[in-house]
Amino acid sequence: MGDYIIDGGFKSYTEFMYKLVLPVFTVTIFLFFGIILFTKLPFFAPYIVLFIGVMFITFYPYIIFEQRKIKMHEAIHLFITYAGTLSTLKINRTMLFKKIAEEKEYGELAIFANRIVYLSKSWNLGYAKTCRKMSVLSPSKIFADFLDRLAAVLDFGEDLEVFLTEEQDAVLDDFSNEYNKSMQNIRMLQDVFISLTISIAFAMAAALLLPLLMGISIIVIVQYSLVGLLLMDLMLILLIKGFIPSDKICHNLKILDTGTQKVIKSFLIIMPISFLITSTLLFINIFPFLFNLAIGFTPLIIVGILGTREENEVSKRDKAFPTFIRAVGGAISTRGGGVTNSLGALRVHHFGVLNKMLINLQTPKSWQ
Repeated sequence: MGDYIIDGGFKSYTEFMYKLVLPVFTVTIFLFFGIILFTKLPFFAPYIVLFIGVMFITFYPYIIFEQRKIKMHEAIHLFITYAGTLSTLKINRTMLFKKIAEEKEYGELAIFANRIVYLSKSWNLGYAKTCRKMSVLSPSKIFADFLDRLAAVLDFGEDLEVFLTEEQDAVLDDFSNEYNKSMQNIRMLQDVFISLTISIAFAMAAALLLPLLMGISIIVIVQYSLVGLLLMDLMLILLIKGFIPSDKICHNLKILDTGTQKVIKSFLIIMPISFLITSTLLFINIFPFLFNLAIGFTPLIIVGILGTREENEVSKRDKAFPTFIRAVGGAISTRGGGVTNSLGALRVHHFGVLNKMLINLQTPKSWQ
């Protein structure tokens, strides 16, 4: 538990108690007694709040630790490829790690590279000893093993270019195994989600008899069932975000007129409108409860249409990419390594949905 607390950003148990445990526990206790004294919620509602507060305190350090590991796994393949490319320039060790530390998109890996440079130069520990010490602190076993092997290479004075070229295959194999493991976890979560959804639907069907047996309104049953479905969906999203490496299908470059930006902007505009319509209908309460929800959430169909259209475009680009990359490789090989000239020569060919992106690669004005 101590390692998880330190990796969670807390310097000691005392700081963990003052900055997390005490505030969260205080808020939980206030909510617990507030629900009991000032609301008419069911008797189990305050105990659910208390349970959530205790679980949050218990698992927060572990969740932070896992998120750091996941972020490292997401960028490990980019990191090792970039490091291997830099090694071909015959630069020294300090410059190698500094260049990696400047790439902020590598996240935790860039932070580790920056720490390695700092400890090696400012504390005179040497790169080999520093890599061994940092490997112990790494949340990712893949990156820790890489640092151990790198430390051994630095001790024996092996050529970094040869080592990093070989390491690309080893690290990418580990990354592939981790990715396949994540896919299996997603399938398992999918099965769990389907099973829970069917269970809640069956419980709702059985609960239709409760108004006859206990005099409970069916609207109340539906409301609690919807809350249960919502909590289940949120829990599934948190599990996927917190414990499974993501696979980005869209870049984060600032390019004009991208489909992803349209989806995000439409969601940010339509979601408040939908929430306002739903709240107004529930407050007026002219129509039945489910009918009010249906009317309120109907505008979100626009976001769904835009998102589906963008997903189809991504699928088309994936299918066209193998042909494009083979053509790029052939053109570069023919022209002796000139990437820009090779891309210019490829513009005479038609690559379908990739044509616009090919033009963007050669047109700086399309970038911001």
